[in-house]
Amino acid sequence: MEWTREQTILLIELYHSHRVLWDPTYVNYKNKIKRADAWRNIADALHLEKGEVEKMKNLIAQFRREMKKTKEQKSGDGAQDA
Repeated sequence: MEWTREQTILLIELYHSHRVLWDPTYVNYKNKIKRADAWRNIADALHLEKGEVEKMKNLIAQFRREMKKTKEQKSGDGAQDA
């Protein structure tokens, strides 16, 4: 599926509105049923299958990898100057 900019923004907003998916301090964060329900709600709102919106997990993982690379490069640059 090809995502439009509007669909992508809506996916991010819906994801953010379901705290159970992203906030490890949230009481139901580890509740698999609540998390599955949240993904289902997002899929229903976008008129997609649950598996299609769960691709957001891949985006988050990629974002974290890129952020880690950025941090490693910054710490490496400073180490050379010492």
